[in-house]
Amino acid sequence: MSGRLAPIEGPEYSKPEPGRGLTAAVLETRGRQVFNSRFRALAAVMAFATAALAACGGGSNDDEGATLRLVNATLTHASLNLLANSETVVTGTALDTASAYAGVPDGSPSLQVNDATTGAVLAVTAPTITGGQKLALLAYESGGAVRTAIIAEDTTAPASGTAVLRVFNAATDAGSIDVYITDPAVDITTLASPTFTLTASTSVQASNFVSFGPGTYRVRVTGAGNASDLRLDIPAVVLANQQVGTVILTPTAGGTLANGSVLV
Repeated sequence: MSGRLAPIEGPEYSKPEPGRGLTAAVLETRGRQVFNSRFRALAAVMAFATAALAACGGGSNDDEGATLRLVNATLTHASLNLLANSETVVTGTALDTASAYAGVPDGSPSLQVNDATTGAVLAVTAPTITGGQKLALLAYESGGAVRTAIIAEDTTAPASGTAVLRVFNAATDAGSIDVYITDPAVDITTLASPTFTLTASTSVQASNFVSFGPGTYRVRVTGAGNASDLRLDIPAVVLANQQVGTVILTPTAGGTLANGSVLV
């Protein structure tokens, strides 16, 4: 697998089906472990990075290529740097955090992820980038190697009174999975269907966006067709008014489990 992914095209919003118990509840910030999987609580850090970008006026500009942030979802690299065409553009992105946005050239720039401590080259990719895009470069580990994927983030904010959420699945070892996004108290074994179903694939996948009301939700990942086969449990994800969020699933050290994070 090359680790390259074409940017996701414009979002498709859909309403969640009734009866899924999508009621706002109390915020919690740390997930619990399920069979040694873990929730990587990135949301607060990434929200700060977004706010910092806005404060600095770091929007995208067609004359300056695109803007991109680095997401360190690796298992073993405490800090990462990012180079674009051999020029350092991001430094010191700690494990389980996202950097601020940085400018990168359009076209097919060489994006290189290095270990910030040792300087070792971990991954190189050359995605197709259009001027004005806003992107995230996800760095994660699979099979003992660092891989990368591009996530398009230039999604239009949804209407007032709503938020949108999608799933980006890089946990290819997990096979076919169901993802439930519900009120935290809901028993998912009583539900007729999940919020998302992702079939087994050797490539990363992204769902369409689903629309929710602002509030706090619980994200659970199970084996496909078996709500009792719990792979990951994120007990509280807060969606603010007009927020756009991405649940990122990445591999564990082995097996069919998944690590999870929330990019906002």
